[in-house]
Amino acid sequence: MNLVQINTFVTAFMHNIELAWRLLLDNRIPLITKILFMGILGAYLISPIDVVPDFLPVVGQVDDIVLFVLMMMQFINSCPITLIEEHKQEILNGEWKISFLKYL
Repeated sequence: MNLVQINTFVTAFMHNIELAWRLLLDNRIPLITKILFMGILGAYLISPIDVVPDFLPVVGQVDDIVLFVLMMMQFINSCPITLIEEHKQEILNGEWKISFLKYL
């Protein structure tokens, strides 16, 4: 991977985190959808049972990160496409400060 590819990956990842956050704050997304995905993720992260024990250096934390990313993407994909596209456009237009406040 070269520097441009790494930058593209990191930018896309950060946009997806912001997209998931916006969708969590959006009142048009059903509450049950939010509770389901956040509940599963929260239960796994606080559970003493882990796929790979956290005391193993690096590998123990990677499974938590992978699960977070998978749950985040599943949450995004479970939301209506029109809302996803609306939020993506706002992110690309740099409207995060303005649009973030309207969902509080």
